[in-house]
Amino acid sequence: MKKIIIFVNLKIKYHNKILNFLKKTYCVDVVSSEDALIKKKFLKNKYDYFFCLYSHFKFKKSFLKNSKISLNFHPALPKYPGSCGYNWALYNNDKFHGITVHNIDEKIDHGKIIYVKKFKILNNDNLYSLIEKSFYWQYKVFFIIFNNIIKKNSFFFSSIISSAKWSSRTYKKKDLKKIENIRIKSNYKKVHRLVRSLAYNEFGPIINIGKYNFKYISYDENKKNL
Repeated sequence: MKKIIIFVNLKIKYHNKILNFLKKTYCVDVVSSEDALIKKKFLKNKYDYFFCLYSHFKFKKSFLKNSKISLNFHPALPKYPGSCGYNWALYNNDKFHGITVHNIDEKIDHGKIIYVKKFKILNNDNLYSLIEKSFYWQYKVFFIIFNNIIKKNSFFFSSIISSAKWSSRTYKKKDLKKIENIRIKSNYKKVHRLVRSLAYNEFGPIINIGKYNFKYISYDENKKNL
């Protein structure tokens, strides 16, 4: 039986769908994004496939060499390696967002890109809807790639090795601090961009009025069971 290790966020419904499918046929070790540490046994085990759908870890060479295939399904286009690609896509008024599949190495979102799926960002998209779409397309792309791995379709992989390159900048969550303040003098278009790209659950832009700071907190039914 093939052995798989997969990194997921168990709060995301699409990740659970993938797990339910894999567990029917394969021996699967699951690492949740909520785990503080990777279990030691996972570091030593040998795997046929290592898939990363969601993780805060950097992976050492000693761990990566234990898998025949190691792939990350990054929920953003190559222009946004690192964290918060959804935020920056909305803030920069991008027309497209996407999923980038790449080989995993010891650096964050750095390995060879093998597949990129782009989808449109609509005018009425906000952070909730774009995250939902990102995980939906991550789910769809996972099965495109996985099915071809299982079929050992080398032609498929040789034909989709992407010419796309990663941006030289790796984004971090703390980078959002640089844009989260909304000054009262800001015009509507800028305020709209900031709210659209930053408002998510307890997170949001800061409104400065006099000596007081107010945080914009959003609530949206779409945040349930992404």
